[in-house]
Amino acid sequence: TLLTAAHRVLRTEIERRVRGLAAAPDSEFALLPDGVLTWRGGAVGRLAAGERAVEPRVEALYSDFLDGQLRETVRRRLVLFWRFLLHRRFEALMRVRRAELKGAARGLVFQLCEALGALPAAEVAAQRAALDAADRRALARLGIRLGTETVYLGSLFRRDAASLAALLWAVKNGQTVPRVPQGVAAPRDSAIAEEAYIAMGYRVLGTRVLRADKVEQLAASARRLSRQGPFGPTPALAALAGAPCEALPSMLTSLSFRAVHDGNGVTFHARRPAKKRPAPPRTPEADSPFAKLAALRVAQ
Repeated sequence: TLLTAAHRVLRTEIERRVRGLAAAPDSEFALLPDGVLTWRGGAVGRLAAGERAVEPRVEALYSDFLDGQLRETVRRRLVLFWRFLLHRRFEALMRVRRAELKGAARGLVFQLCEALGALPAAEVAAQRAALDAADRRALARLGIRLGTETVYLGSLFRRDAASLAALLWAVKNGQTVPRVPQGVAAPRDSAIAEEAYIAMGYRVLGTRVLRADKVEQLAASARRLSRQGPFGPTPALAALAGAPCEALPSMLTSLSFRAVHDGNGVTFHARRPAKKRPAPPRTPEADSPFAKLAALRVAQ
């Protein structure tokens, strides 16, 4: 019948196009900001949440004209394109994932890769404390910076890498893709989760966000000033923060400084670490030999 003939022609054309897609160069594919994968400008697939943020699943879009085998052919080609794109835009992170490390360094790198290249230093404090000199040299060669506030891969601050990190975070967490801040500092967007900012290489400091490497510079400068005692907001600090002086109280408070307001303005004070109380002496068990020795000493 005419309908059967039309379906036969349509299927032949679909198969021809799938063969063309499978043989197409990577330059004919693209990843859109929302995670949709295109071929020659048409949507053919998408990224979906996988076990790890850096390993999303690649899915071919459903179509009545694609049976299981043809859809799998499309998916496999999209997987190859995605791997090409990931290694091009996340080359440093991929190199870190392949590195042969041991012990604490390996554990730190695993967490760093899970976090897409940046995470608060406090979250890996135990691994960091266990690093020896050889571990630190190996991490430095990989481009990993062990800051006092953030552990991060500096090469991921490129805008294309930050945009990909934003997308991967959103896919993994089922959220809208956050917008990467313009420049190294910006007002905080309250609609964007702090974890998303960290994935993009930024830290939330009060009402502002600041790129992780600039946070380290700001924190180091504030620590140097605090060694001389309380200090006030200065143009130099504001320049490092990428913010007006009025924003410094909320930003430095986020870096563990106290802001003290009085009639002369505001001054910043370093927070003193809490003193550890000595542990109370342990009382030996009544039937232990140490308890019996204590009794003998008392008797003497």
